[in-house]
Amino acid sequence: NSFEGFRFSKSSCDNPLCAVNPKFIAFCIDCGGGGAFQVIPVSKLGRLSATYPRFDAHSGDILDIQFNPFNDNQIATCSDDTTIKIWDIPEGEMLTSIGTPFMELARHQKKVHIIEWHPIAADVLLSCGGDNVIFVWNILDGEVMFTLEHPDAVFCISWTWDGKYFATSGKDLYIRLYDPRQDDPEQQLIQITKEKAFEGKKQMQIKCLKDDLLVATGFGRSSDRQYSLWNTNDLSQPLMSDELDQTSGVLFIVYDYDTNMIYFVGRGDTTIRFY
Repeated sequence: NSFEGFRFSKSSCDNPLCAVNPKFIAFCIDCGGGGAFQVIPVSKLGRLSATYPRFDAHSGDILDIQFNPFNDNQIATCSDDTTIKIWDIPEGEMLTSIGTPFMELARHQKKVHIIEWHPIAADVLLSCGGDNVIFVWNILDGEVMFTLEHPDAVFCISWTWDGKYFATSGKDLYIRLYDPRQDDPEQQLIQITKEKAFEGKKQMQIKCLKDDLLVATGFGRSSDRQYSLWNTNDLSQPLMSDELDQTSGVLFIVYDYDTNMIYFVGRGDTTIRFY
């Protein structure tokens, strides 16, 4: 019950560079002169052919890849080339490579490294780039519905489980909670941590959970990996925090809303922790 033969991307960005839904597995691949990814059915076990069709997606490295939660046959990618592209996936196994997306979204001025589908509203996509600007898109017409200028470089973004707000973690190591329904920029920020969430300067990841909770992973002053749990109604201090180990890899967070399980895994780790 394993998959083999993947030519994974060698991009050094801090994203998993793969995605899965009930029908497909998608993963960014190593190719010269741009960014490409492949999508295979979850039933396709064994070794992948070296000539298996791919999506020739971008002129730069792919930095994030996310399936549409409302359409198993649709996936979004964002890239170093400053664009976001939406792709339709054919049923079954692909027979030929695809190079034309369903839609291209181009408003960012620098690389786009984060995309997040809205958990409740179909066809709504959030994106963030190296220009520190956050857009919320309607992918049916390609229009921007919300724009936010973040005060610092963004590490991670997560929608709350009910889709009312989204949380960000930044290079300044503060966690912020925003309301994208507010037009007034002064009313968009509704919560911020009183102090830095972690003392270490490496990247911090966050994920919103059910019941107004948020989990974060980061680093301590001596580069030890840590995690903490927060209440999004009061970000003044964490509900709890703990140290994990001394490994240097960024801890990615996977959360299962149905079973209420959290999974921590870092690139290069040989173990997956679950809570």
